[in-house]
Amino acid sequence: MPTRLAVFVALLTPVSAQDLSDVVARVSPCVVTIRTSGTRLSGVAIPRLEPATRVGSGIVLTASGEVLTAAHVVAAADAIRVEFVDGSSRGAVIRAMEPRADLALLRVQGDLPRSVTPGELGDSDEVRVGNRVFVIGAPMDLERTLTVGYVSARRQDERFLGSMRFVEHLQTDAAINSGNSGSPVFDLRGRVVGIVCHIVTNGAGNEGLGFAVTSNAARRYLLDKPPVWLGVDAEFLPAELAAALNVPGGRCGLLVTRVSPDSMASRAGLRGGALPVRIGSRDLLLGGDIVMGVDGRRIGGTRELEVAVAELRGMKPEAELRLSVLRGGETIELLIRQCDR
Repeated sequence: MPTRLAVFVALLTPVSAQDLSDVVARVSPCVVTIRTSGTRLSGVAIPRLEPATRVGSGIVLTASGEVLTAAHVVAAADAIRVEFVDGSSRGAVIRAMEPRADLALLRVQGDLPRSVTPGELGDSDEVRVGNRVFVIGAPMDLERTLTVGYVSARRQDERFLGSMRFVEHLQTDAAINSGNSGSPVFDLRGRVVGIVCHIVTNGAGNEGLGFAVTSNAARRYLLDKPPVWLGVDAEFLPAELAAALNVPGGRCGLLVTRVSPDSMASRAGLRGGALPVRIGSRDLLLGGDIVMGVDGRRIGGTRELEVAVAELRGMKPEAELRLSVLRGGETIELLIRQCDR
């Protein structure tokens, strides 16, 4: 009877420790560490620009070098490096981004190392609360760290998710810390069922409240139809602020603060700012272009801004839009094109 009981218990155990190590060894080559460099606006009394670096993680999805990660890992980067399991690294550029779902798709420059095998994106609808999962990433810059836990809940339309309330998340108690952003969450068959986006904590570390955007959400919002990525950070200028900056007629506009290298915005010739200033309670980066209109339609307020942004995000392949830009006191026109990167 004890022997039969032991066999019965063994059958109930979904994956042994040895089985998990085998799965981890198989999928580990598709996990990458992502390092970015750039600048950020900071300072208490006087705003200033200072160097900024970030470490995150990602998953290689295709043999052509597409890497899925969290948008906030690469959003403000001037340069991106992807490090592989064999210790080598490659530069990378952003191919598509959906900040509202905190997802980004990178393309590695050059061929992938031979040691890299693309990962498999699973069906997150099959995941149930109580399923065991594991995460591989670079928490606290400790590359290729494994943590294991369970799916604690499925979350959507929760207040703490903020602007990401419309995106479904998996909650897990697998340890997640800074550097895990963009890490793949695997099921026990080695399929990616989520991409780590954030934690909820009273401090700076893991409290067993980690969240990952589901793999099916990644398909829906990023992979099936990659959204247009302009590669520009901008601040809306309401009429009173526009007037303070001597915008002709005090018209509203979009102040371009930063332009990402090798992006649609940079190819169009848009320029970012370099002069940090404080106006009232707002810290701004001045000196960049001010976008006044899109295809002849001026940006006269938030409603017009929403329409302009929707036009830009909805551009079809090979489409073109004309931007009316204020630069150095003169209005010029720039042509922005949607094309494959």
